[in-house]
Amino acid sequence: MDSATSPITRRVVDCDVHPAIPRVETLFPYLSAHWVEYMTQSAFRGPVDTSYPKGYPNGGSVDATVSEPASLAGAVLRGPDDQAILNCLYAVDSVHNPDTAHALARAVNDWVADRWLSADARFRASIVVNVQQPSMASAEIDRVAGNRGFVQVLLPVRTRVGLGDPLFNPIYEAAVRHNLPVGVHFGGAPGNAMSGDGWDDLYVEEYAGMAAIAQVQISSLVGHDVFGRFPALRLTFLEMGWRWVGPLMGELDRAARGMHRRFARGTELPSTMIRAHTRFGLTPGYASNDVVRDEIASAGLADLLLFTSDFPHVHGSDPTEVLKGLGPARAHAIEAANAWDWYPRLGDGER
Repeated sequence: MDSATSPITRRVVDCDVHPAIPRVETLFPYLSAHWVEYMTQSAFRGPVDTSYPKGYPNGGSVDATVSEPASLAGAVLRGPDDQAILNCLYAVDSVHNPDTAHALARAVNDWVADRWLSADARFRASIVVNVQQPSMASAEIDRVAGNRGFVQVLLPVRTRVGLGDPLFNPIYEAAVRHNLPVGVHFGGAPGNAMSGDGWDDLYVEEYAGMAAIAQVQISSLVGHDVFGRFPALRLTFLEMGWRWVGPLMGELDRAARGMHRRFARGTELPSTMIRAHTRFGLTPGYASNDVVRDEIASAGLADLLLFTSDFPHVHGSDPTEVLKGLGPARAHAIEAANAWDWYPRLGDGER
């Protein structure tokens, strides 16, 4: 079969895979006696807010496949040289007692290191932090970053204020200090309304609206000149699509030209900053594979996309099919090369 039209046949880096914590008791070995007693006596059952309601295909399932390292590796790693970045979506940001949320984040990271990173050298992971308390999040990044298996800091896209707000500076400072990208993922439970017009009535509104929130967050980052303040900062937007990236760059460039005195302190166009400082997960594409391929080529986005299966979440299309027909260079960039450039620790065999 011709390499230009073949599905994935080479080394692949899957940048969005989700292990699951089946129950809060799973974390008890990684919590102090105080927190085990606290959670037992209060009948705490873990974070209850979720962006993945049961029964929906994009919610996947909490079963042996996503709670056992060998099963998950068999599902997402096709060869001995493939790699997967594990993003544990344990909604610690929905727990509004800051000390409890911080304890849970620490426990999740220790569980990931002990249960997953030690089980398979092909696994890498993101650091879970409580975005509601940036100073605590910064301390957790410093605590965990010494483990070279952690390659990224993980935040939800829905936050109490825009990601460009100086409130988040401690997180960005810690990420830059350890040369870690910041992953911004579908979801979040900050306690405020889900959209600009209030609370959503239907899940389809929340599901489709995450892409709009991602665009608002990028506008916040650019408008507040976060990339000017943190020239080494890198952000990865995951599970919110990417077909809106080209139009957003065009709109922000137009706004910057027309309102340059009020838009940002930097001199670069927003599109230049976005291309330099952000990457986007391939899944979901929300279109036929031919349309997606055409948009990747015409908008020059191949260098900005990272391969993501989003396993076990299902969005109606196989991301490997998109790579057929892109040509060897573009396919290889999305499969692995972009990730190797973006995540320095992927090439680090040290644990």
